[in-house]
Amino acid sequence: MHAVFDGSATPNRRRSFEALETQRFAPSTDDWDVPIFGRGPVEAHVPRDPSDSASTRARRRGRARRGARGQANVEFALVVPVLLLVLLGIFKCGVVYNNYIQLTNAVDVGARQFAEERGQTAPCTDAAAAADDVAAGLATSSLTLTMSQEGASPAYVYPAETGSCPTLAAGDYSTVSGSYPCNLSLMGINFAPGCTLSASATEIVQ
Repeated sequence: MHAVFDGSATPNRRRSFEALETQRFAPSTDDWDVPIFGRGPVEAHVPRDPSDSASTRARRRGRARRGARGQANVEFALVVPVLLLVLLGIFKCGVVYNNYIQLTNAVDVGARQFAEERGQTAPCTDAAAAADDVAAGLATSSLTLTMSQEGASPAYVYPAETGSCPTLAAGDYSTVSGSYPCNLSLMGINFAPGCTLSASATEIVQ
């Protein structure tokens, strides 16, 4: 038997009928905890999974956070060695460039001194000493200087002190050349074996 709504019924009977219909067809809202936008009482909430308790959600969030931290740690471990290698490479290149600047300055000063030593007893020794004073950051035992004069041979080599120091004549060109080993080893790997820095300067003998 179906209840029939009579529009002419009294207000009390109408309210009782509406309450009965709502109770019959509206589901219980005990398991509905997530509100959504909808129409009427049936669509007012989204049902919650009974197994999705507060503790379960907390564990899920904890696993997500731990997973994110683990991923960040792995990425950090992969990036750090490469970053350190780049930084060490920059440092090594800076040291080599500084040595080259010192070597260039040394041969410039040595060439000027050598050109002014005409008539002196030890022009090559004096030029080498002037170059050494400028290249204070370079190891003297590894620095090689060669003094030569245009048309004269053999050249004088310092500090080996081989060859003969040329006799300087006014108007001639005197040259001082220098060489110094460079070290580009990183983490036991030599990226430029046999690397040598070299520079030279020429001056007119006064």
